[in-house]
Amino acid sequence: MAFDIKEVAPDIFQIDDEVVGVPGLGAVYLVNEDRKALVDCGPTSSADTVIRALKSLGVKPEEIDYIIVSHVHLDHAGGAGKLLESMPRAKVVVHRRGAKHLEDPEKLVASATIAQGIEIINRYGRVVPVAASRLWPVVGGESIPLGDSQTLKIIEAPGHAPHELCVSERYGGVFVGDTFGLYFEDSGRHAVIQVHPPPSLDIEVCLETVEKIKDLRPERLYFAHFGTASQAGEVIGEITRQLHGYLKLAQDAVSRGRLDGLEKVLRERITRELEPLKGKLALYQFVWDYLVSAFVEGFLEYCRKKQKSMIVGEVK
Repeated sequence: MAFDIKEVAPDIFQIDDEVVGVPGLGAVYLVNEDRKALVDCGPTSSADTVIRALKSLGVKPEEIDYIIVSHVHLDHAGGAGKLLESMPRAKVVVHRRGAKHLEDPEKLVASATIAQGIEIINRYGRVVPVAASRLWPVVGGESIPLGDSQTLKIIEAPGHAPHELCVSERYGGVFVGDTFGLYFEDSGRHAVIQVHPPPSLDIEVCLETVEKIKDLRPERLYFAHFGTASQAGEVIGEITRQLHGYLKLAQDAVSRGRLDGLEKVLRERITRELEPLKGKLALYQFVWDYLVSAFVEGFLEYCRKKQKSMIVGEVK
């Protein structure tokens, strides 16, 4: 079986974990030094793909020291428990606010089912709990030395989720998970799409996190969905403009006290952002059917919270 694997920086490999069988949807990154780390791991249904890809690179699963999950959403962290069965010395590095959900995933799965529907959750596969002894809860600021030439640094990065992390590496790259949304390339064009599901989207906090990463002046961004953006400054600028646009849309709707019609406006805007993806039909369809709907609901819930906050403020 052939695998879509690319060396995107010295000893850093991007692996297509073929989330729910869709090529080009999800990426797991291997940092292959004296000590070895995976950044994100995909859902349970991708675990076998990840293990076979590692073996094709000459890396045994039992050599993995760390599974660093950008956040605990199932397409990023759901497979950690399954992978640990083949990775006896690995620790799962996770934001401390998300650690309890890997140890006991019942509430996590229930929340994801509400956000994305039972069909997609079933396609992700059963989430195997992670024993507390295999977890390394972090808050940001920690360093993970992998060898003389590589140390990973953990960055707290809320906005998409309160348990989101980014990870910087010494060659000028930052693993951004879903912090910046989705990034796809096709035939020399790229699409940047803001997809943030309920219940935790906070656009102002997203913008603060983008500024934090921008201050690092990264040379490249490693997206979990999907791939590596080498023009980091340009992409960060585009993401900033998008987020400010969505923030203004929310502020205008809340100030009018009317959220009706907002869903239609959102879907029209996202349709334009998705245009470069139309050449990859299966990927386009999955993003539209599952991820866009989750973002629309996440954005509307964000607006409802702002509206409620405004009303409470006026009453006081």
